[in-house]
Amino acid sequence: MKRFSIAMIILGVTMACGGASAAPPKTEMGVEAKRAMKHFQDDIVPAEVKRFKESCGFEIPVDVDWDSFGNDADRIRGLSSNRGLTELNEAFSKICKDQIGKDGVKAKIQRLSFKNIADRANKQMTLETGVFKVECAYDLKALTEGTFPSSAYRSYLEKQL
Repeated sequence: MKRFSIAMIILGVTMACGGASAAPPKTEMGVEAKRAMKHFQDDIVPAEVKRFKESCGFEIPVDVDWDSFGNDADRIRGLSSNRGLTELNEAFSKICKDQIGKDGVKAKIQRLSFKNIADRANKQMTLETGVFKVECAYDLKALTEGTFPSSAYRSYLEKQL
């Protein structure tokens, strides 16, 4: 699992400090999948983690289980679409509209984790020991059905906080 923190990505430092793993995915990725992963890491994550910090007031590490995407560039693009971090940030911006929400998020969530799954019927989100885990089917052909809207994230998280 590749991990990166907001500050490190923004500064352009890769996988340093805090025990983050820089190991490449176990599944051999082709050029197209590697480009999609690089786009997510270099373009999507910095923009979205900046939005998260602006909304919630603190930095948060983001983990992606790259092995779960295999060599599927389209699924990585699905994670990079508005149904990935963008939709989650919409929920956080509403939850963190005041100090009560910000305090709740900061007290309960220390890390975000994303995993691709094959069957959209098994999508789930969980909050366990400070890690908010999102497991979705990031298939571009059925992205709406395989992922969660911001309202679902918000509803779930507000009950957990």
